[in-house]
Amino acid sequence: MDNILPDIFTTPVVNAATDYLWDDTAIALLPPKETLVVSINYLPNSQEEALLLKMLGACNLQPEHYNLLLVNAGQYCSWQLLRNFTKPKNVLLFGIAPLQMGVSALMIPHQLNNFNGSVWMPTFALEQINTNEALKKHLWINALKKLYFPE
Repeated sequence: MDNILPDIFTTPVVNAATDYLWDDTAIALLPPKETLVVSINYLPNSQEEALLLKMLGACNLQPEHYNLLLVNAGQYCSWQLLRNFTKPKNVLLFGIAPLQMGVSALMIPHQLNNFNGSVWMPTFALEQINTNEALKKHLWINALKKLYFPE
């Protein structure tokens, strides 16, 4: 009978995409700030950038209050490293799934989700929000307003 068990000594345990989650070279440059904003990458001076800056401004957030991390679709980044370096109280995800940050947790879009000592607010990509007024309004009323202007 042939041995059907894999050879654990030559089988890769961690693939390159997952191994990237422990690369802290870029993350170490981010200083601690109250809010971490993670978004799908967009072009400089684009409508998406203008929308994001307008939303952050409406929340009374200036660049000294937040770190902005732009990632490509399908790119991974490490929540553990981000948390350790940036120490965010709030995490805003624009078009980014928590799984892309190495987090296997179900989070409800446009709701405030408590996870690992931070309040997470996932939503759609800026491109989608920019073209949908109802979505924009829902995001403001149900999430951003509650997070930054609690009654």
